[in-house]
Amino acid sequence: MKKNIFLAVTSLLFLTACANQGHNTDNDGTVEFRSPKGDIVAIRTIKGSDTTWAFNNALGESLIPGTDSLWVIADTTNGQPKEVIFFHKGQQTMLSFWDNMERMAEGDLVDGLRHGRWTGYERNTGRKQSETDYSLGLENGSYTVYNYNGTPRIVGQYVDGKETGEWSFYDQDGNLAGTKQY
Repeated sequence: MKKNIFLAVTSLLFLTACANQGHNTDNDGTVEFRSPKGDIVAIRTIKGSDTTWAFNNALGESLIPGTDSLWVIADTTNGQPKEVIFFHKGQQTMLSFWDNMERMAEGDLVDGLRHGRWTGYERNTGRKQSETDYSLGLENGSYTVYNYNGTPRIVGQYVDGKETGEWSFYDQDGNLAGTKQY
């Protein structure tokens, strides 16, 4: 699977560079990019000078629909994608991956900085591990870490990157175990 994603993303890098060239209506249409197993990894739609991309995981579920282009930051030790930034009509969304190519985190960027709600995922299970609100790169807003069963484990607030107010800590069953004031 790692090799399939890497090959698909590497191919997309080249094709994305080509997609930024001028287009005319003679090239309108859809192109599907498939993994060696035949799974649709990406779909490129061209209409006039507008090119959009849709990216799928191994189950064919859409990861980032309607993307104009992407930028891959590869891990220099093994060459696999570590982070992929997707661009669509001026907006940026980033996916980061564990070394086994499972999703680690995702969220939006503004000028290369985390902005809005970011979600972190557990390695090997893919379960939601945390949610953090950001404002231009700083934690700003709600912060939640989840237990294995999906109940909150830690709930708190950030203001300008610093813990603030009352933070709550819960046991595995979701019962309040304690609080701390910041």
